[in-house]
Amino acid sequence: MYLSATTATTAQSIASAFWSFDSNALELYNSGLDATLSGSPIYTTSFAGYGAAISFTRSSTQYVYITPKVLPFNSRSFTIEAWIYPV
Repeated sequence: MYLSATTATTAQSIASAFWSFDSNALELYNSGLDATLSGSPIYTTSFAGYGAAISFTRSSTQYVYITPKVLPFNSRSFTIEAWIYPV
């Protein structure tokens, strides 16, 4: 007896999210993934001279928390982009 099985996989739509950190931690594409800042990091002028950025203090416990309601970071690849300017 010979059995043949075929499995079809449909790719899930790719959700996008963007946080500009222009004086707030709101997600710009309205995905419901607004961030929460912990440890009171400060907003500052970006290195480029326009827009805003978040400045973290190394000696403090500061971070950005995003609840993964839509983007399952543990089960797919993803990309994080950041401009980091060491002082």
